[in-house]
Amino acid sequence: MKVTDMAKNDVASKTLKTALDLVTGPRQEQHGDKMLDFTNIGLLWQAYLFNRDLTVEPIKPSDVGNMMELLKVARRKTGSHNPDDYVDGAGYAACAAECREQEVAEENRVGRGFSSTAAAAVEDPVANLRAVAAAVEDKNKK
Repeated sequence: MKVTDMAKNDVASKTLKTALDLVTGPRQEQHGDKMLDFTNIGLLWQAYLFNRDLTVEPIKPSDVGNMMELLKVARRKTGSHNPDDYVDGAGYAACAAECREQEVAEENRVGRGFSSTAAAAVEDPVANLRAVAAAVEDKNKK
């Protein structure tokens, strides 16, 4: 085995150990029963996506922010009180609002029911991810 492979395995091992320690310890206590937590999250996401044809209107970045906020709402319901769930929820809401502003601007520019970015995601998701990453990188350089 190469030294670089050993280093990668060490990182992977540490990551897995940390995750195991968290999900069987503090996170288990914080979020409560995993089945109940994930069931609540699934129900909230299902309600959010109700009556939505995802073959026509894919999940947008603002939807992701909204659904992550719903994840935090579900965790507030099943776990122990964790002030970070409220802070994280507010952060996801703010990010969703920022994304939605950009989506609306693009929808107005393109004149579609959903953004050209969303349309590209359906047609070629890998190319779309590359384009989004490049746009973000360009924006961060400015």
